[in-house]
Amino acid sequence: MLQEFITVAYADDHALVRNGISSILNNVGGIKVVIQARHGIELISKIQNAPELPDICLLDINMPEMDGFETILNLKKNWPQMKILVLTVFDSDLYITRMIRYGASGYLLKSSDPEELKAALISAYKSGYYYADANTNELMEQVKNKEIAMPVVSDGEALFLKYICTEKSYVTIAETLDTSLETINSYRDSIYQKFEMNNRTNLALLAMQLGKADIETK
Repeated sequence: MLQEFITVAYADDHALVRNGISSILNNVGGIKVVIQARHGIELISKIQNAPELPDICLLDINMPEMDGFETILNLKKNWPQMKILVLTVFDSDLYITRMIRYGASGYLLKSSDPEELKAALISAYKSGYYYADANTNELMEQVKNKEIAMPVVSDGEALFLKYICTEKSYVTIAETLDTSLETINSYRDSIYQKFEMNNRTNLALLAMQLGKADIETK
């Protein structure tokens, strides 16, 4: 059963956006924004001085002083169990995949509606992840609750997943694994079908959940 409120710390350098989204979250029910910050340095300082840790940190990527990438690394260093959701205008596999590799539980675009944002925060709070795809979220919840078995991946698909959280292109992954781009694409399409996915970012989050990702950050 959920606690009365899921508490959120939100960092975004645009005051109008930050205040607007915070107001929305405080009125959707079950969510309470307890910390607001302009950037990562201010966020970490406020968390350190807070009487209680927030349940989730909501982060923008592009911030001054300390951007979203550095902020995640610092949050995970100081509070390894902290759940982090990325809220961004950047619909970029490269940016979002890197955030996931660093420890984000998922991402959402700022163009999303309030109910989707609420659902994402609840999912991240309850399960530790949020897929930007309703079918995948449902599948992973069913697997977690042992309602169905985890789809089986082949050895080749598992090896492919190891590199999906890196910034390597599919061409470079093929070269790294000494195989063809056609084979890499077949691994991707097979996993898409098995897990009802349709983008690389969800694959990266899946790889992290399965413990198959290359999570080196250097």
